[in-house]
Amino acid sequence: MMSNGTSIFDKSNEAFFLDWFGKQLHFPYPILMFYLAKGSEFFGGLLLFFGFATRIAGSFVAFTMIVATLTANRHHIYSGDGSITISFFLFAIIFIYMSAGKWSIDNRLFKLKQHFPEFPVMIIRFWFASLLLYAGFNFAVHDGLNMIFSWLSGKIGLQSNNFLIYLGRGIEIICGVLILIGLFTRIATGVIAAIMIIIKLIADLGLLDIGNANPAYAAIFFWFAVLLFFFATRKWTARELVFSRMPGIKINKA
Repeated sequence: MMSNGTSIFDKSNEAFFLDWFGKQLHFPYPILMFYLAKGSEFFGGLLLFFGFATRIAGSFVAFTMIVATLTANRHHIYSGDGSITISFFLFAIIFIYMSAGKWSIDNRLFKLKQHFPEFPVMIIRFWFASLLLYAGFNFAVHDGLNMIFSWLSGKIGLQSNNFLIYLGRGIEIICGVLILIGLFTRIATGVIAAIMIIIKLIADLGLLDIGNANPAYAAIFFWFAVLLFFFATRKWTARELVFSRMPGIKINKA
């Protein structure tokens, strides 16, 4: 979030946003809108990092992301930046509901009570599952996971064999279905989190260029997976529908 907002410190970006915000999106006062939007990203991210004024910062970030989604990215919900801005919006909603947690300035100053945001986490579960399913079924999309498995195919001499590529898409589809229905959620999210770490390491080591957008997707998928691993909801899950009808069986969050 903060890295997206650093453009406010470079005045050369004004010309780009004057054209984009002013001529293409028809925003009033495009330069002002540029500083407000990117300032919300940078300073909102900074406040969230330290856990200070968390709900206020989360509100500014959420507002900025929903405006970006509905204006600049509304035609690219799954195939472009729209999936990123929606994901950031949902993360901001979690901070608004939960505040910053134990290790935060807010908690030190105000001793805020935390509330488990079951409904927002449930929405994140459905959204995360839809992203995985879209990536798995859409062969026109080459996300980080597909690129990694293609790279591995070449490394082990399987350039003409699509087995690993289909395996990568199969992992996305299976994990997406499991997360969507709420079955074996911790296993599915654990697998996705581990794969995202591998993608990040391979990219950071310079072994494979995964493009500009894929590192952002890898980070979003990782944090969605971590969130659902620890805070998977019981609402609207296969576990709830199946096991709640069985006497003497207690349902855990996994």
